Amino acid sequence: MYKLFLVAAFALPSIWPLLSVAAESETEELIVTAPAGNFLQPTQVLEGRELTLRQGTTLGETLENEPGISSTAYGKGSSRPVIRGQAGPRVQVLRNNIATLDVSALSPDHNPTVEPLLVDRIEVVRGPATLAYGSAAAGGVVNVLDSRIPSDSEAETLSGSIEVRGDTVADSKAFVGRLDGRAGQFAWHLDAGTGDSDDYEIAGFATADPAERPANEPKGLQPNSFTEFDAFAGGASWISDSGFTGVAVSSYETQYGLVGLESSIDGGPFIDMDQTRVDVRGEYALPGFLDQVRFALGVNAYEHSENEADGEIATLFQNDEWEARVELGHQALGGLEGAIGLQLNDRDLKASGEEAFIPDSEARRWGIFAIENIEMSIGQVQLGLRVDFADYTNRDFASFDDAAFSGAVGLTKRISQDYEFVTNLSLSERVPDIEELYSNGLHIATNQVEVGLLAQALPVEKEFAANLDVGIEKLAGRWRWTVRAFYTDYDDYTYQRISGEQDVDGELFPLALYRQDAAKFWGAEAEVSYDLVSNDDYTLIGKLLGDFVEAELNDGSDLPRIPPARFGGALEYARGALTTSLRALYHAQQDDISSFNTGAFTLVNLDAIYAFEAQSLDCELFIKGSNLLDEDARRSTSFVAAFSQLPGRNVEAGVRVMF
Repeated sequence: MYKLFLVAAFALPSIWPLLSVAAESETEELIVTAPAGNFLQPTQVLEGRELTLRQGTTLGETLENEPGISSTAYGKGSSRPVIRGQAGPRVQVLRNNIATLDVSALSPDHNPTVEPLLVDRIEVVRGPATLAYGSAAAGGVVNVLDSRIPSDSEAETLSGSIEVRGDTVADSKAFVGRLDGRAGQFAWHLDAGTGDSDDYEIAGFATADPAERPANEPKGLQPNSFTEFDAFAGGASWISDSGFTGVAVSSYETQYGLVGLESSIDGGPFIDMDQTRVDVRGEYALPGFLDQVRFALGVNAYEHSENEADGEIATLFQNDEWEARVELGHQALGGLEGAIGLQLNDRDLKASGEEAFIPDSEARRWGIFAIENIEMSIGQVQLGLRVDFADYTNRDFASFDDAAFSGAVGLTKRISQDYEFVTNLSLSERVPDIEELYSNGLHIATNQVEVGLLAQALPVEKEFAANLDVGIEKLAGRWRWTVRAFYTDYDDYTYQRISGEQDVDGELFPLALYRQDAAKFWGAEAEVSYDLVSNDDYTLIGKLLGDFVEAELNDGSDLPRIPPARFGGALEYARGALTTSLRALYHAQQDDISSFNTGAFTLVNLDAIYAFEAQSLDCELFIKGSNLLDEDARRSTSFVAAFSQLPGRNVEAGVRVMF
């Protein structure tokens, strides 16, 4: 950890004179303080037309080309975001500020219960504000927002939209629609969607090694990569002058093939997932020192079966979980404005069948937190404090309970009219999750035998992360750019170490033992924009971007499934109702990891969206061309990179009609 403080020791004195001069030169500054619950200040946002053009089958696919973000890429049916090399429980995925209440962090073949085509906005958050949602999010928080619980008192009496889209690479088809209405203080929302896709086309063979390739494996097709989904939600709110209370009920069903060793042209294992969820949310202004309250509750009934090719259920996962949170915003106290809060989580996980690698487990967790902002001469300072308590019980192994303490401080400074400096320093503890403690058996999705810490009767330590994040941004002018660098030093980092092989019913599988060791991650992201042409008729913007992350254990050995260095560029053209972009992103060879090494590839995408009016309806026509070079592309972050490629050349088109 000394390297972290060495970086801080050199970095902070070097920028202090700059900040001091800037502070003295500013005679007046506009201060905006967020109310309770609005302290989640995103560093990356997808919404509107940009979200329309990025939306994929999964959340990971939707975000994977954002700076600093990759995906786990388990075929086209399952993918979670990988942020700065972190995945699983270290990247928290929220739906309207409450956990997704699924088992997607448990295994890479488990997809988050989020349908990207039905969301309004996706935010990626880093910094002290993440402590409002847990101490585990070393990579960050991904918050998916929708309108299922209405809160806008100025909404239209009736509005809605319908969208249809399809593609060529998998003959996919999707249809989504929504209706929103208001009658006085009562507001309501309905949405629904359905879609499916066949096995997708690829460049070459799915199996990378010819020696492992089945004789009947087809060229140009990713076997068993089909997907389908059905989703429905309805919500209603009562909105007054002081706030609102609302409830929503949603259903999400999906079925998708599991690509990998057991898949073939004739099919293979697949997942059949079903979640029913009830959400309650509200917000009210209060008189007095505590001037605002926000509350939220999510209750979930989730199950998915992992089926053999003939439909026989091999494993059944059931996850009954609820999460509740309340936040109280307060007026200024000694210059501090912010919120304090309480978060509760109760989880009952059951797995049955021949591939149930985690014995039945229960988790009871709760945490208290405070997020505060204060305006100082050096800039706006954000402080975060959190303490978490976790209590685990398991059918076969020892119970475990512990407390985790975390703190963070962030500084945002407008250096001048055009420049802003941001830095965050956090010291956070994380209690290992269920799979890290209790895994004990063959996990077909990762093709290895996994054994958790308590299943090995090992001592368990809290994972400690010290993180420094420094960035500077040019906000205005013809040139605009952002550069951010980070360094994270871990004690007792929990990971899987391959330790030989184990025989399971006469077949040998890699033996993955959970271990804890010191580790470090470091890297950077940069994005530059330049207005090549900007006038009343049209704009043409050129962009360059790049990112990299390095990760290794304390002994210098490499960690698995780390994304490669990437760099690329884009041209964005807008004229009236037409917006287009041409993007190319080069992924370097990744051979500095202990898992499957991947080769270099370049993804070239061409997108366009055209807005027009027809019969008093607002319409958008869009077309997306992806992987236009038809590259053999494999993600180093994937457990099945040796047996699956990303989709080949694809053209997707659709239309959205709004009223």
